[in-house]
Amino acid sequence: MRELTREHPFQERWWQQLMIALYGSGRQVEALDTYRELRLLLNRELGIEPGPDAAAVHEAILSARLPLPAPTPAPAPAPAPAPVAVAVAVAGERPICRAWRFPARRSDGGKASSRCGRA
Repeated sequence: MRELTREHPFQERWWQQLMIALYGSGRQVEALDTYRELRLLLNRELGIEPGPDAAAVHEAILSARLPLPAPTPAPAPAPAPAPVAVAVAVAGERPICRAWRFPARRSDGGKASSRCGRA
């Protein structure tokens, strides 16, 4: 936003937005300095005071009437990943295999399977 105020120094709307952004991020002193900078620029270059909208933002910052944005809530934790484990047990001579079927593809390009040792 500072770049916009440099490129368009007489567009008070950019200055107002910058003051609001600074104040909203907890930088009240910088927001007030920005108004002072605007006021000096307009006085020096054009011999005028800032308009009523910029003055209103300045007054709101001075009196802490400008509403601050609500804090952004922390994002919800990601859900736990689905189980992908395969349990194999041996009962006597014959292996018993339990696996879960998932729609995802295997690394070799085949579809996931619930059968042991076969795709």
